[in-house]
Amino acid sequence: IGVLRQFEFGSDSGCFKIADFFWNIIVNHHSYVIGGNAESEYLGPPDHLHDLITDFTCENCGTYNMLKLTKSLFCLNPSIEKADFYERALYNQILASQNPENGTVTYFSGLAAGSSRNYCSPDKSFWCCTGTGFENHAKYGEAIYFKDINGGLFINLFIPSELNWTEKGLKLAQETKFPFSGEMTFKFNLKHPVKMSIKLRHPAWAAGDIEIEINGKKQQVSSAPGSYIELNRKWNDGDAIKYNLPMSLTTETIPDKNSVFACLYGPIVLAADLGQGINDKSFPVIIKEELDIENIISVIDREKLVFNMNAYPEDVKLLPYFATGEHTTAVYFNHISPAEWENVKRSFTETRFVPDKLKELATDQINLSNIEQNTEKEENGRFTLNMKVSNIVPMALVCTFYRDPAGENSFDILIDEEFLTHVNMQQWENRLIKKYFNIPVDYTLGKNLVTVTFSSTDGRMNVPVTECMTIRQSTEYFY
Repeated sequence: IGVLRQFEFGSDSGCFKIADFFWNIIVNHHSYVIGGNAESEYLGPPDHLHDLITDFTCENCGTYNMLKLTKSLFCLNPSIEKADFYERALYNQILASQNPENGTVTYFSGLAAGSSRNYCSPDKSFWCCTGTGFENHAKYGEAIYFKDINGGLFINLFIPSELNWTEKGLKLAQETKFPFSGEMTFKFNLKHPVKMSIKLRHPAWAAGDIEIEINGKKQQVSSAPGSYIELNRKWNDGDAIKYNLPMSLTTETIPDKNSVFACLYGPIVLAADLGQGINDKSFPVIIKEELDIENIISVIDREKLVFNMNAYPEDVKLLPYFATGEHTTAVYFNHISPAEWENVKRSFTETRFVPDKLKELATDQINLSNIEQNTEKEENGRFTLNMKVSNIVPMALVCTFYRDPAGENSFDILIDEEFLTHVNMQQWENRLIKKYFNIPVDYTLGKNLVTVTFSSTDGRMNVPVTECMTIRQSTEYFY
């Protein structure tokens, strides 16, 4: 952004090239499907994302700044690619970053299966992303319309709005339900007739036949996705353009692993709504020979963009990522052939439990599925829980762990400061996994309460535990 301002003030073409080169590198080699970039505020190698899909992707400030850069670059050198990116990031990260219930905003938009968006508190947190986060939602009107150098008009975004162009004596009203519909109507209110070019964006995602009517008459236009449709004529007061874009289901794979994909409807990223918290159903897998999107996804409510997707261990409901609020979601999915599944299903099902039977054995249960909020309970790499136990029967500890490929995953578990086991989650294939640990009888004998401690060896541990249970020792209900 800074170097582009240098170009604007000094006309050094090298500065423009630097800014444009940076934009292309970030958008085409480091960005996730929602338009955001970076993991834990760091960029990995170009086109390397598959093991960087975590709870800490797509920092809000990063996308805020990319939209500022995109707008400035478009003003200097209009391109459909810039407009398409702006739309994707606006609807899929910026719109999703605000809690519709109370207006609070996120720091990260975590894209790992089992992630949920953690919002700032009204009075106890004010991150950098809180400031930019609030500003974001006052800027939806910033990049809808642009005037071109010849006095024409670019229409880039499909948002209900009214343009007041005083110099032209033009008020242009846009009516639309986008993205829930691909139909837009533009109504002209003119003080006097004006000859000018209207350039309608034909997005890259809009494959198929488009429809344009002017004053009710169908227009014959030739246009390809990823271009502008130029309507150059004399416009009169009361004129109206009706524009209809085809919207369809598509998939988008990550660059370094084509078996990992996301689903979109038009430009809108669809996420699996997995409810509250993390459980064994939080990691849906698609087990099919071929990934045929039309055969695995069916419509529930097209007007609200709600779909059903066939998945293992059960079907999931897809809806716009921006509509999932505080719920746990999955944005990326693994596609595995039936033959591959036979080889890897053990790692997907290893040490999973039958929940109802497990609860029959439980003495205590603590749910810690909101990982980020519970990090405040850590001290010097230690995290402690007080848990009820039986003082007369052998006990076991059952923990659900969330493995972060980029995080600290090695630690000790202690019971009342007595060593129980060492855990190294980097050796595990699954992201979410339950583990069963028998507790020595003398650790709990005569006690009704014990302190369970998770202790990092280097003092830097983030809490990797989403649930803990103390149960009566048994292997009967494991598979």
